[in-house]
Amino acid sequence: LPPHTNVAVGKTAYASSVFGTSYGPENAIDGTIPSLGSNSSTFISGNSSEHWLSIDFGEQMTVSQVTLYNRMDCCGEQLYNAEFRLGGAAVFTNNSDQLPYNDLIHTMTGASIGGTTGGTVTFSLNPPSTGRFLTVKNGAGSGELPFLPVAELQVSGVSAVCIDQMVYGGLHGTGLSSLINLTLSDEAACCQACNANNACFYWDFDRVNGRCRLLRWAYGSFLGVTLLPYVTRVAGAKR
Repeated sequence: LPPHTNVAVGKTAYASSVFGTSYGPENAIDGTIPSLGSNSSTFISGNSSEHWLSIDFGEQMTVSQVTLYNRMDCCGEQLYNAEFRLGGAAVFTNNSDQLPYNDLIHTMTGASIGGTTGGTVTFSLNPPSTGRFLTVKNGAGSGELPFLPVAELQVSGVSAVCIDQMVYGGLHGTGLSSLINLTLSDEAACCQACNANNACFYWDFDRVNGRCRLLRWAYGSFLGVTLLPYVTRVAGAKR
């Protein structure tokens, strides 16, 4: 599979509000981690409760790890009981109604319920999770914890390059021959494996046992590709 990289840098960011023009959401994904004691290149929300930051990757991404750098100058406790979500439901500045529809992938709890100045929040997703919008939403702390501060948000992942070519409940039948069988985490990973294999043109994935079949045209076959109904399978093609 292609190497995982920080897929957040340079993407589009939205926020529920902004503390000031120097602290916009784009600061959270500009690739710059401020030095300790500095609040430059930092996103800070307005003064209210349960504020959020949204990253639009522009396409589906399969994410394996997320690291949030808290503000470096002060007030790290403002990051409080934050929840992270990933999915396909759009979350924009003036349209956050769909935010709860995306999958909850992490919540700051226990000893990490409150952030620390210059601290980090890092978590891995195993198996990886796929979505277009990643959000961070601050928890409902006391009135002394009104802001959502993010110095930098790093997202390790890869493009789910052919996720829009999937048919759920389908299995490739006649007209194809198998290249290789793999055991993978999800249909996006199977799709990526096909994309990385020059001989692969089609694939299908069993969501129960994780089996991924990479497929090609069968030599001498004059039959078209057939999709068979199979409730636990996902079938796809290289884009």
